[in-house]
Amino acid sequence: MNSKLSSNKNLKQYFTSDAWTALSEYEKRRYENVQKNYEILKASGITPKIPEFMMNKFKRPMPNRNISGAGKQKSEI
Repeated sequence: MNSKLSSNKNLKQYFTSDAWTALSEYEKRRYENVQKNYEILKASGITPKIPEFMMNKFKRPMPNRNISGAGKQKSEI
């Protein structure tokens, strides 16, 4: 099996199908690298902090990435 396909399959468990589809290839690759780095540190005997997206194996939606404040209601501003 292609390692990229295997890696994507492993990463998908942390996201809902809608959230996974919404991720760009860049973001998927970034999450893949974060997961690989975590596994390498763990294998070398270091106890790294678990990456936030890996904290819960239950599928959950991605956090809101609205950083401009355009989606905030008046009471939040």
